[in-house]
Amino acid sequence: MSTTKKAVKIPSELPITAKTQSPLCFLHSEILRAYIGEQGAYVYSVLHSRRSLKKLLTVLIQLGCAVYIKNERTGAVSYAHNEEGCWKLTFADDIVRHIREKFGDNHAGVMQNVLLGGHVTVGSYVKEIELKSEIEMVEQSFLDLIEDGWLIHVKGMDFTTLSENFANCVRLANREFMENSSQYTRSDDMGMGGGGGNPRFKSAGLSQLKKTMIIKDIAKEKFLKLYYDNSGKEQLYRVGISNNKRSEGSSMTTLFSDDEDADEQVDDGSKKLKRINGSIPLSVSFERYLKYSRDTHLVSISRHRIGNVSAMVYEVVLDRIEKSTRDMRNVEHIVDRLVADASSSTSGYDPSTAQDLKKRLELADQQKGMNFGAADILKALSLTKRYELTKDDLLGTIMDNEEDDDVQNSRKRKLEESEANGYKKSKLSKLAAQIKTFDEDEDEEEDADGKNNQDNGFDINGSSSETAELLKLILHHLKLLTTDTKLSFLIETTPGQFYVPFTVLQQQLPTYHKKQLIKCILGNASLRVYNCIESKRLAEEKTIAKSVLMKEGDVRRVIATLTRFGLIEIQEIPRTTDRSAMRSIFAFKLNRTLRSSRMLANCLLFNAGEVLSGVEERKDENKILLAKLSRTDVKGHESELLLPSELEQLNMISSANRADMARLQRLRHMGVLFWFTETV
Repeated sequence: MSTTKKAVKIPSELPITAKTQSPLCFLHSEILRAYIGEQGAYVYSVLHSRRSLKKLLTVLIQLGCAVYIKNERTGAVSYAHNEEGCWKLTFADDIVRHIREKFGDNHAGVMQNVLLGGHVTVGSYVKEIELKSEIEMVEQSFLDLIEDGWLIHVKGMDFTTLSENFANCVRLANREFMENSSQYTRSDDMGMGGGGGNPRFKSAGLSQLKKTMIIKDIAKEKFLKLYYDNSGKEQLYRVGISNNKRSEGSSMTTLFSDDEDADEQVDDGSKKLKRINGSIPLSVSFERYLKYSRDTHLVSISRHRIGNVSAMVYEVVLDRIEKSTRDMRNVEHIVDRLVADASSSTSGYDPSTAQDLKKRLELADQQKGMNFGAADILKALSLTKRYELTKDDLLGTIMDNEEDDDVQNSRKRKLEESEANGYKKSKLSKLAAQIKTFDEDEDEEEDADGKNNQDNGFDINGSSSETAELLKLILHHLKLLTTDTKLSFLIETTPGQFYVPFTVLQQQLPTYHKKQLIKCILGNASLRVYNCIESKRLAEEKTIAKSVLMKEGDVRRVIATLTRFGLIEIQEIPRTTDRSAMRSIFAFKLNRTLRSSRMLANCLLFNAGEVLSGVEERKDENKILLAKLSRTDVKGHESELLLPSELEQLNMISSANRADMARLQRLRHMGVLFWFTETV
């Protein structure tokens, strides 16, 4: 979301366009290479091809990979990179795959086209579609994706950096302060209850520091108001007509008209519904994908730490509130840092500001609509059949300790009861019920249009005893999710009411996965030393060696490795008043700064880049074979026209690409926890 200035290394080789775009450019590039070197010639050749450069910049801006900054005074336009569009392309295949699993192929096709186009309007999307039925399917796909938050309207501030948007807000705030300076400098009586003035400021005379604070507060309010502005979302929909058959007037021209004043006339007998405004550009919401990815991680970890059935219950919980949860990247935290950078003082970002924001976000996790109970989960399971959890999976998973003691103490009587005919009759009755409803279920599946709507067995209108048993089991699994000491999957506010502490989990998940990486890469000994230092907060080598039952030499080597990766820090502790280095000892503590997490994040980024680079290098090494495969006369006849050595080489390339893609998938999913959790 924010851009950072880094030194860019200019390539030492001239691009191909230096020779092909024009003879003049080719000659001048060669002359400059002879006089000032390849890098100077490279810069000249890029600047010479302004037309192609503008086309590339336009494509990058549309994809969200670049933004522009226009100077209002001079009219000059500057460009900067934007990470948002690149992140969307990085996770594009995973986004499309999830949309296909959740909605279907039509929605996945719409999502894929929006990702490849950066942002599109519905009117331009359906312009070349002739069949009305296909237009209706596309319209419904857009509606579903918008309602679920996967598609959002494009705002003007999306094409500019956050820092520049905030700078514009600062300029507006400064202008507003100068125009209305009288209300900020009135007396206390006038301001707090008299004839006007701003009640936030009490003193009649304001110092420069106070004025700066006022301007920054106004700028922050303006920026947040601009960022959370949903005026464009209100224009996304128009009133349409639903009356079983569509009239010609409500077809393409009505649905995707660019006339803002065109209102549809609706008769009394017709039904109003929302239709999409075809002139509003839409783009993919990357924050929505981050919510899905975060919930996928939580379900996977809960399955590993708690159990499979509890994880399936947790999946229902997260899916129920996923759309309403807060964003992983909190923009207010970024704005607070921009406010601190805009200050003329050297104090910088106040940690108390981050603590206040963290407390407010923790309270927001408990707001209305985010709390739930066992009845809410049972209702969600009864209303939809797309969850993995079934009634048979849930029954028998929790042993009830409140059963009568006679059954537990008298095993003989329990054995006799198990051998009774009533038990066999109940089993046979269940089997008969299944046989009885088999034909009905088969007919329902045939009428389901190919969708997987298999009955999961939950029925909120079932018998009271069965419903009570299901509620009891769900409640037990929810309570199990609150027992983990390292990860707060759920927190119980009142008896039977729970909420998901996303703010707390967002800080716990990177730490948990950091330890898993230490264990997998550096070994169990490194994790033992790391956990020992974490528990003792500050420890010497001898203390660590005694605690983890290792030799001091081995501990020293492990500590050196952890220090090299920035996971722990060395602290000197003097034993004398003159702080003599001869008598000082060295202790170790965890590196809790952002440097530690950023180093791991950068390692994951570099490895992901290495995987993609290896795929491209493999293509270059085998470009002759791949070019042969792309020929029309070879496609479909590879086994006949290719040599055995070529077939073997092709299989090796295919297996290597699959392994690299699987590795890239793991790196991406692990990197989400480190790349997007720096903000509170």
